Amino acid sequence: MFEQWAPVLDLVICLDAPNPILQQRINSRDRWHPVQAKPEPKIAQFLNRYRASYRYVLRRLSSNDGPTVIAFDTSTITTGELASLAISICLNHSLPENNERLAVRNRTNLVDRTALVGDRT
Repeated sequence: MFEQWAPVLDLVICLDAPNPILQQRINSRDRWHPVQAKPEPKIAQFLNRYRASYRYVLRRLSSNDGPTVIAFDTSTITTGELASLAISICLNHSLPENNERLAVRNRTNLVDRTALVGDRT
């Protein structure tokens, strides 16, 4: 499966935030969520499992000449800034210069400027 999808995808944009912020967002939403109103350790376990799954998939895609992965820490960027950056990246097929809010993974290496990639506890 990864061998089929890797060459098809050019870019993956990941959105994440620290667990306390995600917990607050989950608990304040009107729509049901599987860990809504659960204790903090259960929410952290759920979020960390999701991150691990995403990292696994993205690592497998990258090992098959897959897409560039750009990760945004949504606790440090507004929705408007995020939308502008995402549109710019998609239209220009390049990353903005000196943007400290990006963690970028390309086919060969990882430049982590936000500590976003990895466990967020």
